[in-house]
Order: sequence, then structure tokens, then C-alpha cells
Amino acid sequence: MNESQMVAFPAPQHLGVDSSNSPRAVPVLDISDTSSVTLPAEVPTRGYVVALAATSSGVVFAAEGVDGIEAIDFTDPSAPTAIARTTDLEANSVATDGDVVYVGGNSSGLWLLKLVTLT
Repeated sequence: MNESQMVAFPAPQHLGVDSSNSPRAVPVLDISDTSSVTLPAEVPTRGYVVALAATSSGVVFAAEGVDGIEAIDFTDPSAPTAIARTTDLEANSVATDGDVVYVGGNSSGLWLLKLVTLT
């Protein structure tokens, strides 16, 4: 199973699912065999995931409304790992462009986060 065969599942709200019933997790689907899609991994999150955005380096950001935003490392898609989280902002939408993460919140406005690598 390689990266091109793995995909983070979109937020349930975008599929018309009531968010009160959505899981607090980012499921990952193995689509290498489209006749038998499987769920090999799932990353628990603090809040309900309302939006996802990915970087080219394999980090996925999960916007979790009033519970903030979470960064998940998908460089090994069969074993994704939560690597960072902040609850200092409301995150209702998220987008990435290079090393900048754009986070939109209802009452918290627009936040720009710069990605850095700690050594």
C-alpha cells in the first residue's frame, strides 16, 4: 500500500451527515482495490472534524471547530500520528499553501500559521 492508494476521508458534515453523530477521528481509506475499500487506520481527534487540508509533505490539518486544529503526520499512511494541536483558536475551515496554513473561524477570524521543522 503506497501513499497514492491512501486517502484521508473527508469531514462527515460535507457529506450531509449530522455533526453530532460524526466520529472524533480522521479515518484513512485504502483505495488500492476500489472493489474492496478498507479502513486500515484512524487517528482520534479532540473535537469533531469539520474540514481537512493536506500539505505536500504529508501533514494533514484537521479543523475541529471550537476544539481548535490538529496536525497529523501521514508520511506513513498505514500509521498516521497526531503531532501537534492548538485549542487557542476556533477552526471551521482550513487550507494550505506551501508552508502556510490558513485557518478560518467564526468568531476568531482568519489565522495564518507558518510551518517550521524543529530539529
